[in-house]
Amino acid sequence: MFYDAHNHLQASELSGLDFGSYWQIVRQVAVNGTHPRDWEAVAELADEHPSQALPQFGVHPWYSSDLPDDWDTTLYTYLQRYPQAGIGEIGLDKWMKNHDLAKQKVVLQQQIEIANELQRPLSVHCIQAWGSLRTELATCTTPFLLHAYAGPAEWIPEFVARGAYFSLSPYYFHERKRSTLEAFKQIPSERLLIESDAPSMLGPKKTWSTEQNEFSTTHQHPANLIETYRAAEDFLQNPNLQDQCARNFLALFGYEKS
Repeated sequence: MFYDAHNHLQASELSGLDFGSYWQIVRQVAVNGTHPRDWEAVAELADEHPSQALPQFGVHPWYSSDLPDDWDTTLYTYLQRYPQAGIGEIGLDKWMKNHDLAKQKVVLQQQIEIANELQRPLSVHCIQAWGSLRTELATCTTPFLLHAYAGPAEWIPEFVARGAYFSLSPYYFHERKRSTLEAFKQIPSERLLIESDAPSMLGPKKTWSTEQNEFSTTHQHPANLIETYRAAEDFLQNPNLQDQCARNFLALFGYEKS
């Protein structure tokens, strides 16, 4: 059985998709919300698959300037409703057009404060804002996942000391992402996780399955998680990676429901 550290199964791109094969291969998955408008869809998945779907509720930096006034109260309500839930996907992003980094930081800090209060793990996104994120995470007192890590390799030891885990995305197995992939050789095995990031970050299409119905050539099918594990085992020369990632998932998210 596989553990999927980060995805968005509630996304509209996956609507109507038969997840049968996926639920057969996964033991547990972290399903990340991005905005109050999709949190209930995440909650529904957690209710439908209570032993497998681990909900994460958070505000993605892309949506930090488009929030209702009571978003933080709503977030708190969901976290109380689901004591096993983490907070994600949150973070900083300077790649997006017309980004408001100052606003992103305010929303990020509010979520870090809630995580600290409730002692919930974080799932963190970052694009082109690693220096700012490094500073913002200084206030965090809970473990956190640096999803699809693409930060400086030399900062890995510092993040590890702060409680970070790092997830490897299928997208990094494209040849053009080789330098990003190489950094994962420096991550301690006890802090490594594998993610599908479905429906985003599609892996190499020529060799990777998009499921039996040729689901898509632009979106990631979550069952490609298996190919990500296989590619990571080969690249890292770690035949015990699956077992190690299972232990890491439970160490970070701290939840296993029989």
